[in-house]
Amino acid sequence: MEIEILLSAMNLKNEEEIKNLANKVNAKTDLLIINQINKNIKKFDYIDNNIRSYSFYEKGSSISRNRALENANGDILILADDDVKYEDDYEKTIKKAYEKYKDADIIAFYVESLNKKRKIKKQRNHKVNFLTALKIQSSQITFKKVSIENANIKFDEDFGSGCNFKVGEESIFLYEALRKKLKIYFVNRKIGVVTQKQSNWFNGYNQDFFINQGAIFYRLSKKYYKLLILQYALRKRKLYKENLKMLETIKIMFKGAKKYKDYVQEKYGKYNNTNI
Repeated sequence: MEIEILLSAMNLKNEEEIKNLANKVNAKTDLLIINQINKNIKKFDYIDNNIRSYSFYEKGSSISRNRALENANGDILILADDDVKYEDDYEKTIKKAYEKYKDADIIAFYVESLNKKRKIKKQRNHKVNFLTALKIQSSQITFKKVSIENANIKFDEDFGSGCNFKVGEESIFLYEALRKKLKIYFVNRKIGVVTQKQSNWFNGYNQDFFINQGAIFYRLSKKYYKLLILQYALRKRKLYKENLKMLETIKIMFKGAKKYKDYVQEKYGKYNNTNI
């Protein structure tokens, strides 16, 4: 059971920066870096020992993750960004969990967030469903490569940092897995720490944030998006109450749902998501 980290990075300029990033995340297993660069940086690849890095003139976290899926070699894959640092024993923790939950296709773990405004809550061990999947962030997700390949699951490139809608790629990924009957578990063991101090999309719980949330809920379920919006407004009220009233927040999310619906109709000519 070989474990590989799939790390999304931006604008790494040389081999030294790649090595520094590998040390920063404390990679003790194979590491695959997808390096999205701008036109001012010369394209280069790097392969040495357990590190592989490929650079692309592209933008968007979901595009980066799909590139990683295409190039991954490991049996168990870990989603990562450049603000994560893994525990020394993360490999042992992950392997032990997959040995315990032998039917698991995806296992999410606890990752500590150092950003007080974007805390990741500890949860009890449980089998993940459509509601609890919404509480999982990308840095917590590990999965069997063969399970995702056999189910033909990819990241929706309209969602995620740098994409048309700036959030939600991990939720869509988990929802697609659940729709295709894959088994997902949450294991309350810590595998790392994430700073979440800088973000290309998060500027607080403002109108733009909730527009994107409404879009993701419509993408997740055309049938139940209204309930998803309502539960989110209730569950997250403490986070936004200083900036927005609850009714206002709900209206903004409905506006975001319509924005995504109109976007899809314009792009594809029809809405093509599977209902839950």
